[in-house]
Amino acid sequence: MAEPSKKRPRHDQTLLPKVTEVALHHAKISKEVGGMRVLGVRGHLRPPESQGPEGSDQKDGEALGLSASDAAVLASMLRSPHSIQIDQADFSELLEVRQELPRVLAECDPKRPYRERKGQLKTVVHWGQRKLLLSEIEFLTLHGTDCNRVIYAGAAPGTHIPFLTCFFPHLEFVLVDPGEFRVQSSERPKIEVRREFFTAELAASLRQRADGAGGPRDSRTLFISDVRTGDPKIHSKEQVEAFVAKDMAMQQEWVRLLVPRRAMLKFRLPWAAGATEYLDGEVRLPVWGPPTTTEARLMTDGVSTKSYDNTGYEQQMFYFNNVTRVRRYRTAMIGNGLCESYDSAAELQILGGFVASLSESRRRTLEEVLGVEVDQSPSAVLDPLLEALFRRLSSESSARGAKGRHLLTVLPMGMREKWLGFAEGVLGKHLI
Repeated sequence: MAEPSKKRPRHDQTLLPKVTEVALHHAKISKEVGGMRVLGVRGHLRPPESQGPEGSDQKDGEALGLSASDAAVLASMLRSPHSIQIDQADFSELLEVRQELPRVLAECDPKRPYRERKGQLKTVVHWGQRKLLLSEIEFLTLHGTDCNRVIYAGAAPGTHIPFLTCFFPHLEFVLVDPGEFRVQSSERPKIEVRREFFTAELAASLRQRADGAGGPRDSRTLFISDVRTGDPKIHSKEQVEAFVAKDMAMQQEWVRLLVPRRAMLKFRLPWAAGATEYLDGEVRLPVWGPPTTTEARLMTDGVSTKSYDNTGYEQQMFYFNNVTRVRRYRTAMIGNGLCESYDSAAELQILGGFVASLSESRRRTLEEVLGVEVDQSPSAVLDPLLEALFRRLSSESSARGAKGRHLLTVLPMGMREKWLGFAEGVLGKHLI
């Protein structure tokens, strides 16, 4: 969800640290294509390089006059190009490869006061449909095992839903949205399309089909909401805020009426200081979200509410976007844009969790659907199903007919004038 601009403290863009400039031009990860600078870990999918001294990468930095500490930062940036945007004050965060990757925002998580980052270097990748699909896979892996139906508000166009039914063939999907769908009920027996607004009346009607033998709390129905009524492109900041508050309230009411086993809702608190009383649950952090997003997903059973601190949440999300998200993490594979960044590691953790949840028969079925050639040789180092899922995710997360979408960072060449502090010729001589 695009978010409105905010009149908050602004940190004026200054020239980038020299180590950041070097990373932006390093031949190992950087290439000029059609007037753009494209950054990322290219090549085939493969296990990450062994951890430890970075060797030649660090020597490259020292040859350009970097200090030993900055050369170590450069070596880390080359392993995680999505992290190049990290503030100089946080460079030490790059030197460690973390084994644990946080997926849930905890009340005790660190905070950092919000400041506007308009015009600043941003190297993390935003891919909205991929973010959405991964959140759905994560939710259904965690809570869909003994359920049989998913009610989905705001589901249009639903392009990737048929692919999702391959992941979870035991689930029926009821898709509700007034917008145009690219999937029809007649095409997929497990998909029911209802082109209408999701309302309290509809929720009450669907509830009658949701109750299990033990009553409402024995429901085998899951609920997903991805509704958005405000649009920053056509509405003012104040209007968008009002729409977000309305959407949040509607979601809460729908959960109360549906009484699902679990629900996954869009979650974003008001910018204004104060507290918001809302459903209790797990606030799941975004993967491939906008660089400055404060939108997450709330997984809840709808039983109780809690008081959320609006400013505290905003400051925690600012810390997530600017520190947690640009740290380095242990990951199963790199290449095709994947690196040691948070988003890369989180995607593979979600897909890996799904693969681990499969029975042997379901795994074989999915391998057939995806055309996976199973390599059982001792030399096989990557799970072929995980590789296939990653590759398929790109096509399923792209617009119908679109090709070439990737996880590399693309920077307009003209923006370099705002950032770069020393002659590109120096870099070109050594690196490009």
